[in-house]
Amino acid sequence: MQVVLLFCSEPDKSFRFRQPVPKRTLQICLLWTCTFLCAVDAQADSCPTAKDEIATDRPDVTNSSLVVPVGSLQSENGVNFSARDGGRFVDGTNTRWRLGIAPCLEILLDMPTYFARVRAPGSSGFSDVAPAMKWQVSPIPGKVDLSLVFGAALPTGAAEIAGRGTQPYLQMPWSWELLPL
Repeated sequence: MQVVLLFCSEPDKSFRFRQPVPKRTLQICLLWTCTFLCAVDAQADSCPTAKDEIATDRPDVTNSSLVVPVGSLQSENGVNFSARDGGRFVDGTNTRWRLGIAPCLEILLDMPTYFARVRAPGSSGFSDVAPAMKWQVSPIPGKVDLSLVFGAALPTGAAEIAGRGTQPYLQMPWSWELLPL
């Protein structure tokens, strides 16, 4: 595994920490980093392969706790009808692209969705584009499948629909099979 650090500008040489970072904090961070890196290698055997079926995020709008296999590209689409604040809306096409880039790891991209006002009040317009990365941590004890998704909605859509500025997010989709089929 290769770690690359990028700096967009020169560091501010006048910046100084008010207090040094405690040695115990550094030890804990190092322990968590080693645990994380070992878990990535250890869990690769339990992640989906090209022979497995893809666990889709559709037909509902919840996120799957499983990643797509390495080299797989999945395109998901949908349309929603909703009511909010006395208005009715239709939004579509709710497109998400998922690409398996490594065992237990995928990148995903939520494309802008158009929200159309069917009945007033409310605004119409596009949502933001939202790239993200998903890591399948599972299975963890108890046969719980768990993933961590970190992404950010980039300010590309209408502010009335999507809000202002970059909106980072962290999701932890999980699933637990109650009865084997």
